[in-house]
Amino acid sequence: MRRELKVYPNIKRNIILIHGIRTHNRVFEEMRDRLIKDKEIGQEKYHGQAVNWVTTINYGYLLATLCWTRFMKNLVSDYIAARLAISTYKYPEARKIVFAHSYGSYALAQALLTQRENFMVDDLVLLGSVVDQHFPWNNIIEEGYVKNVFCYLGGREWVQFFAYYLAGMGRSGKYGFHEVAQGKVRNIMRKTWGHSEFLKGYEDFKNIIRERYDRIPLSD
Repeated sequence: MRRELKVYPNIKRNIILIHGIRTHNRVFEEMRDRLIKDKEIGQEKYHGQAVNWVTTINYGYLLATLCWTRFMKNLVSDYIAARLAISTYKYPEARKIVFAHSYGSYALAQALLTQRENFMVDDLVLLGSVVDQHFPWNNIIEEGYVKNVFCYLGGREWVQFFAYYLAGMGRSGKYGFHEVAQGKVRNIMRKTWGHSEFLKGYEDFKNIIRERYDRIPLSD
């Protein structure tokens, strides 16, 4: 007999990491490990029970290397949407904080365009984003599928050039988004960051997770 998928109502925060083209990104994995070991995040408990859960969405080496084709773009986007739908179901009371890096940001954005009715995101943090600068955040946020977007702009970002001119993707990780949805989309400049130097912002990320948004300066 088929069993229903187990749910975890005690989990209050589900922190979700979506990597870029490199399936084994050392910096991204270090960030995941730091979150898990952090006493204020990964080890925080209430009445002896964990209140946070860190999830990594890994779409595999083969899909990552072929993701420049339209078919693979759609496949990766569908897979991410399915995983987010599972997290939405498994952790029904949890606030969803999603960190998406590089190509992972593009795939997530495509999922929001086509399948957002299947999952929820509260706070979305984009790192090295290759999402189009004209992405329609106003509609998505007004409909309630995403509550806050934090797009970090790297002053030393170079991947945007290749993503834009060779793969037809966007440059929001360099220049930011045009639609800011009445301040719900924040373009945050970090002049010293390169494409994979976002771990410098770990304290920012902790503030986002703990909803201390006023502690995050929009420029350094």
